[in-house]
Amino acid sequence: MQQRIHRLAQKACAELNLFLIDAKVRGTAHKPQVDIIADSESGITLKDCENLTRAMQDLLDVDEAITGNYRLNVSSPGIDRPLMEDYEFRRNIGHPVTVKLQTAEGEKQLIGKLCGFNDEFIELDQDKEKKQIKRSEVQWVKVKIQW
Repeated sequence: MQQRIHRLAQKACAELNLFLIDAKVRGTAHKPQVDIIADSESGITLKDCENLTRAMQDLLDVDEAITGNYRLNVSSPGIDRPLMEDYEFRRNIGHPVTVKLQTAEGEKQLIGKLCGFNDEFIELDQDKEKKQIKRSEVQWVKVKIQW
C-alpha cells in the first residue's frame, strides 16, 4: 500500500507542479492515515495544499488503494527542515542559514547569508566575507529563523 500511495502522490504533485517530499501511510488497517508533504519552487501555499488534498482524495477513491474511511493530511515540509534540493537553495539565497559541517578537524557550525551554491560548494557571506564550503563536508543547511 505504501508504494501505491507514494505513486499516487507523485502523480498528483506532478499535475499541480509541486515536488513530493514524502508520502507515508500510518495508523491501523481500520483507521489508516495518509501523510503527504509537498513543496514548490516558490514555496507551497495553503491553496496548493487544498488542491493537492482534492487531487489525492480523487486518486485514492478511483484507485481504491484504501478501502473505507481514512484520514488525509497534506502539509508543507516545515520551516526547520534542512535544505536538500537545489530549488530550496535557490529560494533561500540571501537568507541567513546555519550550516553544520563535518571536517577533518571535527564538527562545527557556521552562520551566514547564503549567497550561492553549485554541485561542489555552498557560498556563505559572513560579515561581508565570502566563504566557500565543500558540499561533501556539509551535514545539513537550515534557514535561520529570525524573530
